[in-house]
Amino acid sequence: MPVTFKIMNIRNQAAVVMGEILHARPDVYIYEDTIDYYRRESDNPLNYTVCAFSDQKKPLGIATMKILNEFSAELVVIAVLRDFERNGIGSSLLAAVETEARRRNKIFFTLKAFGPSDLDKQSQIALNFFRGHEICILGEYDFIWQGCYCALLAKRL
Repeated sequence: MPVTFKIMNIRNQAAVVMGEILHARPDVYIYEDTIDYYRRESDNPLNYTVCAFSDQKKPLGIATMKILNEFSAELVVIAVLRDFERNGIGSSLLAAVETEARRRNKIFFTLKAFGPSDLDKQSQIALNFFRGHEICILGEYDFIWQGCYCALLAKRL
């Protein structure tokens, strides 16, 4: 059954909602310090955070973007509750932050993700999601995230 949702820019409560969604995904977000970092980034007034809410006002997914420089913006995090994956929520969140990057006259949209050398199924799903939205892998490095392969991805807006 399709899920109806509304994408909204959230300023107040961004860190709380981010924490709720990421803690609900221990299969992906396993380190508390990483969750704390994403919570701080979502609460930063210079960044842009959007959330997908159900008709019952339940948060279903969240994304945060930050401006890197005059040319580019970076997707800091995007997450959707497992029970609501594959309903267009992630795509809608990604479209919302890309639209905001364009509104701010950014040329490039970047992000970091676990690289293709990471054989974790969830990492491969994420990479396929980004590739499906014309976001390309520029390279993969093992020194950015200690002990993990980190892929740098980008898209021209």
